[in-house]
Amino acid sequence: MIIDSNMQIPFHPIDLDDMWWYKAREKEDDVQACDSIFGSIFLWSKAYYTEVAKIAGCAVARYFIQGQQVYSYPMGGTDENRQQAVEILLKLTHAKSEKLWLSVFSESQKTHIKKYFPGIFEIDGIRDRYDYVYETERLATLKGKKLSAKRNHINRFIEKYEWSYERITYTNKELCWEMEQNWFDLHMQESGVEKRELEAEKQAIRTALDYFEELNFTGGILKADGKVVAFTIGEQLNEDTMVVHFEKAYPDMQGAFQMINREFAANNCKGMKYINREEDTGDPGLRKAKLSYYPDLFAKKYYAIESDITYASKEDEEQIVELWKECFGDEERYIRFYLNNRFTEDNMLCIRENGKIVSMASFLPAKLKCPVESKDISMQSAEVLYVYAVATGFEFRNKGYAAKIIQHAIHKWKKPLILQHASESLETYYEKQGFVTCFKRYLYDFAAENLLPGRVDTHGEFEIIRDFTKEVIRDYEEKRNAFFDGRMYASWDYEALSYALKENAFVGGYLVKAKQGYLLCRAEEGVVRIVESLIHFDELKSDFWQGVLQELCQKDNCHILWAHNRGGMILPTKECAEIIENSSKKGYLGLTLD
Repeated sequence: MIIDSNMQIPFHPIDLDDMWWYKAREKEDDVQACDSIFGSIFLWSKAYYTEVAKIAGCAVARYFIQGQQVYSYPMGGTDENRQQAVEILLKLTHAKSEKLWLSVFSESQKTHIKKYFPGIFEIDGIRDRYDYVYETERLATLKGKKLSAKRNHINRFIEKYEWSYERITYTNKELCWEMEQNWFDLHMQESGVEKRELEAEKQAIRTALDYFEELNFTGGILKADGKVVAFTIGEQLNEDTMVVHFEKAYPDMQGAFQMINREFAANNCKGMKYINREEDTGDPGLRKAKLSYYPDLFAKKYYAIESDITYASKEDEEQIVELWKECFGDEERYIRFYLNNRFTEDNMLCIRENGKIVSMASFLPAKLKCPVESKDISMQSAEVLYVYAVATGFEFRNKGYAAKIIQHAIHKWKKPLILQHASESLETYYEKQGFVTCFKRYLYDFAAENLLPGRVDTHGEFEIIRDFTKEVIRDYEEKRNAFFDGRMYASWDYEALSYALKENAFVGGYLVKAKQGYLLCRAEEGVVRIVESLIHFDELKSDFWQGVLQELCQKDNCHILWAHNRGGMILPTKECAEIIENSSKKGYLGLTLD
């Protein structure tokens, strides 16, 4: 047994003797993900150098992932036990001058860490590691139109082969090993294959077969014309779920995968409501295959990394509102409108002092469409994040907090950041952070007294929209993308455009629709402001549009109508820097939240 020299925590390489006390902790916890159970940890222990320990009445595993030592979230015991165990792990890693990395395998564990350690960990979901969970009956029967393709593959298999299915036992399990060796040799010959991963999987399968009975595993073998063509190995995850650790079939044999999947569900999973078919590891082919069975739910998994910068959560709403009011002076109803519609628990980063949020910034997804000089490609698209509501409390300024959050974001997401600054002084500030001016500034005035004399009859050929149906939003999205095609601009998705239109209406604005074009307007202190125009400004000088503008000024009792864009800046990544430079800094960033 290895005793840690600093904290005297008895971590030791996992062994079969650890199964009984570890599984006892499993029963005390909300086990939903495949990674958290003893069978998974034991099978892959050599690949990840896994060790386990009993800490404060909980079970904890630690292992290496890409050179980083990671601890599993303490499992079992009471809330107080888990809290104490995390505190011990914090001391353990701090004694090594390291930060604590935790694998969090359930929503309840995530809730626990946010409750007992607020502002200590940055918690991120890892889509590549979400487990796919299906209802057992659907996999066993493959009923329904959506799964008709699976049934067709099975029918082809049945028509072509004399087949049989049998449970894995002590007497036939070596047949699985013979197939695995053949499968391994075939795949090792393929170019681009991660050989280290295949070797690790082969070792894990050997371990599963060696300890099949001791680990209470279950599985099945599919034969075609007397030859083993597929096998599955799994174990019970919790009271109502079976987990599939391995499923192997020869890829050139039509229907083999579908057949072993169905037969395992029908024969080995009776009494189980769900089957967890584990993660897709980010592999596009594997993801497509798992999605093709239409999962009923995902078992989400997270990393919790000790950090000075963490996500704001719903529980922080009152703090966010107060800091927002202090920095921007907006009304509370407007702030809550934004939070209710656009805030998520993974789009606002913050810094805390003594548990209180003192600096924050939001990062909202968009796409930057960039024209490229090619006959084959008209536009190039890059995922970007729009930086919004950067705020630091007055007494905490000049500490570099906002800059720290921005640099953290660019390192974390590795995407270009775009923003619209409110003043020249802020432009200078953001230039120091690496931002460059990349979006055009403009100001167009249409003074009411300079519009065409007399009333221009528009024949009612325009409408003012304040209620936004799905059809209106989709039409605006389509016309917006068509209008800005050919120049660099921020392309917002449906949800973002929906919010922008509704936010404008929330503050008294409206949408003008006429002649297949749109003006997004709002009245502000004697001015009708065009928030965004999908009409060329030269066209606004036509008699028709002069009449429309005239009516808008009269309706809102305003003396001027103007379109103003402060321009904008971008902090590019290396991959898109050249595209940005070639855009001549005439991009468009007019429709933003500020």
